[in-house]
Amino acid sequence: MLTAPPAFRQLSGLQRAIIQRLRGMIDTSSDSVVITNPLRPCSPIVYVTEAWQEMCGYSSDQAVGQNPRLTQGENTDKETIRGLSIALTEQRSCKVRLINYRGYNHEPFWNCLSVHPIFHNDELVLHIAQLFDYSHRLSRLVTHKPIQFCMADEHFQRSIPLTEIADASHLRRPCRIVLNGNHLQTDQSGGEEIVQFVEDTGSPDTLKLPTLHVKRLGFFRLALEPMYLIDRMVDEFEQLDMPCHVCTSCAGDGEVHRLDVSSSAEGTHGRVSAAVHVMPEDAYGRYCITMTRLQGDTFGYHSLYRTLRQKLVDLQDSN
Repeated sequence: MLTAPPAFRQLSGLQRAIIQRLRGMIDTSSDSVVITNPLRPCSPIVYVTEAWQEMCGYSSDQAVGQNPRLTQGENTDKETIRGLSIALTEQRSCKVRLINYRGYNHEPFWNCLSVHPIFHNDELVLHIAQLFDYSHRLSRLVTHKPIQFCMADEHFQRSIPLTEIADASHLRRPCRIVLNGNHLQTDQSGGEEIVQFVEDTGSPDTLKLPTLHVKRLGFFRLALEPMYLIDRMVDEFEQLDMPCHVCTSCAGDGEVHRLDVSSSAEGTHGRVSAAVHVMPEDAYGRYCITMTRLQGDTFGYHSLYRTLRQKLVDLQDSN
């Protein structure tokens, strides 16, 4: 008979019930997910999926009981780790991109993850993070160097009841996962705490998304990390010799990134100026890229869009 590792035996009945619930909505072979216990020193790992093991290069036996820092290495950015540590200490959800290392051969890879604190009656009980390997995508950048970062902005602090989370797609966008007394039933049977979930019968709290007021050219339903979409667009415009300025603003429960680009009269597409927006399209981590012509003739603008469609065909394959 297999014996549970100490890190798992130290979990409360509530924590085990939450983990069991989360495991039921995750495809362990394709969703790279790790769960840690912040109530123990060094926040040990208590669960990893098969996809996490393949991605990070550690077996479940090697990972459980360890702190997630086991995947860090010499080129992992210390400021990004410091920002992540602050976010975890302040019990904030966050979006992180950093260089990690696989356990079996110490190969570096670009790790993009969303970190979610889980609360019961306003008390932190667990952390869950969903990871994505962006090594192949970031290696496509020719002129634009990607950076490591940790973002714990206010629009990531939206609270979602655990009972509203149906599958791992809900974990793409950072949020606070919450439970209260109305979501649980607790019973004592044979001296053991039995925790059961009560399904939420209320209406889901819908995400307030930015509104597209006019029809625009663009790329839609992209299941990709938004900062990568910005990096990729900046890189493609730089290759087209089109200067690009990026700014970010909040709209609804999300953020909108705007890229202002322009070409000279001698450019391939003539003198064209456009505003490009990267914004959330739904509550499940899908984004869109839209283009609006600011100056220049329509022929040149559509020519630019057709060029980008050819260069960004791999983004459309991510739907």
